[in-house]
Amino acid sequence: RQRASARAYAAMWKEGDLEIAEILGRRGARELQDISVGFRGAAHALALGKLYLAEMAEELWPGYLQTVHFKRFTRHTMTTAAELRLNLAAVRQRGIAVDIEEYADNVCCISAPVRDQRGRLIATLGTYLPARRFRYQYKSLERAVRDTAEAASAEVGAAL
Repeated sequence: RQRASARAYAAMWKEGDLEIAEILGRRGARELQDISVGFRGAAHALALGKLYLAEMAEELWPGYLQTVHFKRFTRHTMTTAAELRLNLAAVRQRGIAVDIEEYADNVCCISAPVRDQRGRLIATLGTYLPARRFRYQYKSLERAVRDTAEAASAEVGAAL
């Protein structure tokens, strides 16, 4: 939150779906209006969820992703498994996930994984901000999110 000067989210995979675990933000910062701690779902439209989906077999995806067409949140939302598979291949290659106005118009996210000492994905961290700022500051935002997730991973590993 501090490095990106934007609202930050942490999520976990619980009981077969994405769940928002923590939200940290500054006053007046843009946020996802209908997402609060405990929110579950929309893994295909949130960068926080794409990291999990990229690492699991499709048959383990939530029920709402076992349909022919997925729920559309904006005109940018991926609504088919084929679209999502292609996006998830890029997530695996980059090691980070992005949401370019897929859940909310004019809001983008970049998210990175938090891993335990065995390399297992245990949480995702991301920052959501206005699309215009995201496009201009992508490189610095990516570095901030990656560094923060790596530091969290190291802390978790040290605690185990």
